[in-house]
Amino acid sequence: MTLIRDLIDIPTQVQDGDFVLKLTQGIGDNSANETIDNYVVTDQLAGAFDQALGLVASAVSDSSSKATFLQGSFGSGKSHFMAMLHLLLSHNTHARSKAELHGAVAKHSHVLDGKNFLLVPVHFLDATSMEQKILGGYVDIIQTAHPDSSLPGVYLGDEIVSTELPKTREQHGDDKFLELLNGTAGSDDEWGDFGSTWTTATLDAALAAPATAEARQDLVAAYIAAFRQGTVLESASTGRGFIDLDRGLAAISTHAQSLGYAGVVLFLDELILWLASNIGNLDFVQRESQKLTKLVEATDAGRPVPIISFIARQRDLRDLVGANIGGEQQKSFSDNLELQQGRFGKIELASGNLPVVARQRLLRPVDDEASNALRAAVDQSLAGREDVKRMLLGSDADIEMFRTVYPFSPALVQALVDVSEALQRERTALKVMLQLLVDQRDDLEVGQIIPVGDLWDVVAGRDEPFSSELKTLFETAKKLWREKLEPALRAINNIDDSTPADALERRALATDARLMKTVLLASLVPEVEAFRGLDAERLAALNWGSINTPIPGTEGQDVAAKLRRINGRVGELILSNDISNPTVGLRLANVDTDDIIKRATDSFDNQGTRKLKLRELIARSLQDRIGADLRGTFNHIWRGSERQVDVVFGNVRDTAEIADHALAAEADRPKLVIDFPFDQSGKSPDDDLERLDAWTDAHDPSHTVCWLPSFFNNEGLTALRNYVAVDEVLKLDRFEQHTSHLSASQRAEAKPIIENLRNQLAAQLSEAILSAYGVVNTPSSFVDTAHSLTQHYRSLAPAVSVRPTTEPSMSGALGQLCDQIFTALYPGHPHFDSKVTTAQLRTTWAEAKRALADDDGRVVVESGNRPALRNVANALQLGTMHESHFQLDDFWRNKLDRHLADATSNDGTATVGDMRAWIDAVPGGPRGLDAKVADLVIATVAAQSDHRLTDHGAAVEPDFSRPLPSDTRIVREELPTKERWAAAAEQAAIIFGITVSQRVNGPEVASLARQAKAKANDLATPAEELVARCSEAYSTWGLPSGDRLDTAMAARDLVLGLKSADDAHVVELLASFSAPTSREAIAKSLSNARTVAAALSRANLSLWNTARPAVETAATDALTSDEIVTAFEPAEQTIEAQATRYVSTITTQPPAEAPVPTTTPTPSATSRTIASEADLNDVFDEVRQQVQANKTITVTWTVEDAT
Repeated sequence: MTLIRDLIDIPTQVQDGDFVLKLTQGIGDNSANETIDNYVVTDQLAGAFDQALGLVASAVSDSSSKATFLQGSFGSGKSHFMAMLHLLLSHNTHARSKAELHGAVAKHSHVLDGKNFLLVPVHFLDATSMEQKILGGYVDIIQTAHPDSSLPGVYLGDEIVSTELPKTREQHGDDKFLELLNGTAGSDDEWGDFGSTWTTATLDAALAAPATAEARQDLVAAYIAAFRQGTVLESASTGRGFIDLDRGLAAISTHAQSLGYAGVVLFLDELILWLASNIGNLDFVQRESQKLTKLVEATDAGRPVPIISFIARQRDLRDLVGANIGGEQQKSFSDNLELQQGRFGKIELASGNLPVVARQRLLRPVDDEASNALRAAVDQSLAGREDVKRMLLGSDADIEMFRTVYPFSPALVQALVDVSEALQRERTALKVMLQLLVDQRDDLEVGQIIPVGDLWDVVAGRDEPFSSELKTLFETAKKLWREKLEPALRAINNIDDSTPADALERRALATDARLMKTVLLASLVPEVEAFRGLDAERLAALNWGSINTPIPGTEGQDVAAKLRRINGRVGELILSNDISNPTVGLRLANVDTDDIIKRATDSFDNQGTRKLKLRELIARSLQDRIGADLRGTFNHIWRGSERQVDVVFGNVRDTAEIADHALAAEADRPKLVIDFPFDQSGKSPDDDLERLDAWTDAHDPSHTVCWLPSFFNNEGLTALRNYVAVDEVLKLDRFEQHTSHLSASQRAEAKPIIENLRNQLAAQLSEAILSAYGVVNTPSSFVDTAHSLTQHYRSLAPAVSVRPTTEPSMSGALGQLCDQIFTALYPGHPHFDSKVTTAQLRTTWAEAKRALADDDGRVVVESGNRPALRNVANALQLGTMHESHFQLDDFWRNKLDRHLADATSNDGTATVGDMRAWIDAVPGGPRGLDAKVADLVIATVAAQSDHRLTDHGAAVEPDFSRPLPSDTRIVREELPTKERWAAAAEQAAIIFGITVSQRVNGPEVASLARQAKAKANDLATPAEELVARCSEAYSTWGLPSGDRLDTAMAARDLVLGLKSADDAHVVELLASFSAPTSREAIAKSLSNARTVAAALSRANLSLWNTARPAVETAATDALTSDEIVTAFEPAEQTIEAQATRYVSTITTQPPAEAPVPTTTPTPSATSRTIASEADLNDVFDEVRQQVQANKTITVTWTVEDAT
């Protein structure tokens, strides 16, 4: 296979200077041409040069100092840009000959041509102050370019030597001056060692030396230490012996003008990086950053030529510093930076230049054939995988860019830039890319893509991040890899130091490592586009080619499985609940969770808790269908019928745990025995099989099925132990107790990691359970393959044969297993579409009875009842529910009629139990029908064959709330003639409102009898009461007879007869009944019997008698008429009112005689107190006597409240 190194030039190692340009070196005479030749000018860079030259031109035209940031991400080529700009401004013909720059050069030539600029390249990373690098850098250039020129006055020593020192020497005299000056000799302060002794000769020689001479610097330092102690503090901000930057810039501007320069151009490389690297000393950073404004704003106005500054900036200083300061200090710092932003320009160096530059400088094919091969490799590696292509391209790249940067992907290049910007300091993007190529020089084949995960090793072993916060995270991530992830991956892949380098296990380790290193990178810089929403499929795509699967398109699932396995060992790995494509991340916490787990394991792990936790996991996998303890009886819906299964969970091998009798099933329901997937050391599933073989030899067959798992291996048992530990330690207040050695913040960090580990271990153990119990064929790393079972179900009855299940869940497998058991036991059971309910049975029976009453056995069914019949009657072969009508069938009558006829001949009987047995024995069985379902068949067949169900002589029929008693008898029905049936049905309808079919059959006779007897039971007492009250009223009123009493007596006799009659006699009683007046009168009398009897009890017949002249006709009519003619209750109320009015107004008019002149008789006064109805009747009698004696009576009364 062709290697990438055969198509592009890849060195054997990376040199320190590869692709790293130090600005001060890139413009030297020996390196300038190489810098120019290697520089690739893109359209965007040509625009940036236009901006840069324009800035210089405007500064010259305006005679004002200007500054701009060169803004570019990691690898954008800021140093190279400044080197090229330096060469352009120095009128380097080779640089100006680059055709891509002609436009920018020509645009500003009218200002810049003919002008010389003093170009000062400054590399800041080893600086102590801005003065040291800028002013000192200027002096260095002057000494090189103009060795005979005087130096600018940028040193403190210039003032001291020229003015102050001579005055002090004169003031003290030479002897005293030298004594004081020598008093500092040998001191060890920051001004250094200035020599052992100053003499007049050495003093004069130093005064005559140049400003940069060591002797001159030593003299200045000695003088400052002896006579200007305050200057020591000043030096901390200015550097050794320099004046402040503001005055220094004025000095170099004046000095440059004197040499004929049109301006001074400062190329300040790594200045912002230098400030950021000193972030630990915030006072220093704030003091030095404030000096930036001096580059454009001068307190000293003496800048005869402009100072033009180009400042390389990778990131805004606020991003690097802001999180480390707060309060007023932060506000002051931010205000100062904001001030700079308004005074500085910005030239963008886009990261999009990197692919073109990389192609030219790093990935250039050796020839056209190689170029074509590389382009074709991209298309071939992504053929048919648009999803992978989309993730590797990102949002900004296209396939052409992919071909440009191959064997890198656009996603890796972007990730490289963003990750390195956050985590690196000095190396260029090209150098990182070269390192990746060199690392894979001997292995990377054409068609392969460098995985993103390989970026981790390049960035993790080198420089540190800028910010302390990210530095802490970075260290935590590296520690997590070193102490947890890498050991976990080695354990998972069974690798130790003795594993050969070319072993397949090491290749698997490399793949797993790439995945986890990608996740590590994503946890540090999650905002990188390639890492956003990182899931298993994206992880596979970013490391495309590392995951080899037999089925294309399943790479994400394979990665998901790897992640879950790793997650069982590393709780910091966070996975979502999506089984096939979980999102993935890391929780980086600086706390030792392994120690917590070890403590919990020591406290909680034992054989008992392992069994308990496994029982809980299996119960959860079974969706709690059996219960948390996996013992007892559970209900299972099979073919629409609810069935019961006994369950035992325990160690099948252990006779102490599951005794012999516990393996046997009850007669009326099967049993399921579930074994543990582990045992004592040295035991295997073979021992379980031996126990069952021995049991089978010693016992009769039993409807028991044993569910035997393969056993967990050491990895699975370790996972179970860890699960026991973390699940127990997270209960209630145990976590606080077992983490008392941690701080509150560490506990807060540790708990979600432990919780995540528990959840992932539970998920992995649940998956292992599926594999161990044979539910899925997918191998599990937790299950022992050396002693695994191929058959997981063992039946203890030859008649019950169980095949492997196909449902992919424990609950589904349990359902299929139970289905197979019941199918083997009851192969003839009907297939109901849904669970048969009591309501469905009642509906079906009601419609079947309707069909029995039809000569054709066919009835139209209401739409709401049709689903019940389709589910029950169709499957049970009772009949067929068509679209709208139900047709009763004779299937079961034909099967059972002979049995029933034989049993009931010669006054014999059959029982419900007999018929259930006959149903099971019909060919195609046994059926094992639920008793209530069988009752529906039995009741239907009995009706079809003119039989009835009786319990102690009384007719019964099923209501399906519970099964009929097995001893319920089935007897032949003696049916009435059609004529007598019609007469009885008519009478029942008119008198009781009972509706039955005109077709006479057993169920209809039983139905009529049951309904009539029920009515009779309800009406007997009121009917008897009515006769009694009516008879009393007739006697009081003096009536010999009447329709009301005759009808009441006939109705009473009818209901009392029905109440005690058997079913056949009920029909005869009804058929032969004759009403005194009408059947409708009988019906009305019975329905109103209770009301009329009450009204008769209330009627005041004494009052009626008193008022007889007024109420006799109405009263007699009410008492004698049928209720259907005159309703008694309202009539009684009317009569009562009339009688009361009559009595209250009784008066006798005086006779019409001539006046008799006699004396007026004195009237007699009588008073009575009436407190009862009897008292009132006495008064009525007395008043009547006085009226009959022609007396005039005046009645007055007073009503008083009862006391």
